[in-house]
Amino acid sequence: MEESRVLEDLLALLPSGSVAAYRGPEEPFGNISHSGSTEPLPVYSVTKMFISAGVLRAMDAGVLKLSDSLASRLEGAPAGCTVREVLHHTAGLGNYTAEPEYVRAVAARPGEPWGLDLIAEASAPGTRGRFEYSNTGFWYLGAMLEQVSGMALGQYLHREVFEPANMMDTRYPELETSITPSGYSTLWAGPAGAAFSTPTDLLRFQQFMLGVESSWSPPLSAAATKEFFASVPVPAQDPWRVPRYGAGVMTDPALGIWGHGGSGPGYRGAVFSSFGNRAAAAIICPGAGSFEAEETLVRLLGREGKRILKFAPDYGMTWPFCGENVVLELEPCELGISDELTRRIRAWMDDWDKNYHHERGWVDEQTRIASRVERLSIQDALRAEAGGYLDVVDDVFFD
Repeated sequence: MEESRVLEDLLALLPSGSVAAYRGPEEPFGNISHSGSTEPLPVYSVTKMFISAGVLRAMDAGVLKLSDSLASRLEGAPAGCTVREVLHHTAGLGNYTAEPEYVRAVAARPGEPWGLDLIAEASAPGTRGRFEYSNTGFWYLGAMLEQVSGMALGQYLHREVFEPANMMDTRYPELETSITPSGYSTLWAGPAGAAFSTPTDLLRFQQFMLGVESSWSPPLSAAATKEFFASVPVPAQDPWRVPRYGAGVMTDPALGIWGHGGSGPGYRGAVFSSFGNRAAAAIICPGAGSFEAEETLVRLLGREGKRILKFAPDYGMTWPFCGENVVLELEPCELGISDELTRRIRAWMDDWDKNYHHERGWVDEQTRIASRVERLSIQDALRAEAGGYLDVVDDVFFD
């Protein structure tokens, strides 16, 4: 099988002792090839996607809004930032991982992790409104989920994310289940990176976020899915091309991928999927050496050159986009375009759906001309915003 060959090629790139899972392009969801141990291992910052999913599930349940101030949902939290900003690392809550006090404490007591109070004290402040990667922010989100749910974070994530996503080998640990073979507790990373999982479960999580691996259908509302992928630009080096950060998730509309990486004592891992053909891979590797798990998967799954974007509305479609040789509707959140342009496209699509009939044609000539003018103007705007990585093609069956 082609999937087995790709998995073998991927394993050849990985350090000895690595585990991996792969789903091929156009494969039915659930067809996952796996190699290596099935023992849950630390995935560190990949945990941020789990926390984000938990927040979005709470949003769907009406428990909170992303526009809420963090302090209004978590007693004692810093004032002046929203839940959405924390998810996007733009809340200015700072970080702690490089602070000498934290580093010394981990080295001296690797099995005795700090709680949020000490983490907050050790965090150097950041600048609100600017992307600054903040592990501290996700500690606050974890505490917020405990407060609004009345449950321990591990219990809440199990109920709202891991169980419905069929992630049977994934856990957010208690202290006794957080210790790695070296004696390090992943709870030093807390809600920013403490979870244990397997490559197969990581692919199941991504399927869950797309609404195709769940005992509930869909696991997230359309509004929550939009919030998950709504993103801000971030600095990143090659092989990233147009890197952006959503609600706990890295995306690149030029490469056409989404996911997250994570590294910490003993392990490094990553999981990424293609927006276009839905190919996906996840790896967890021994942490020693210079191997970069995230870079490996970005290079494996990322698209080279420009992505074909066909402007081709049809009945039953929500948005008028599809990709090259893929009978699959694309969403604006996959394309890295502005909210203003997204609203224009939404209005045009609604107008087309209202005023064009596949048998009778347009309601009148004036409406047809106005629709065509706006369609071509929208395509010009798409090229202006994303022409560096999208090849926009007018592929309508009417005019």
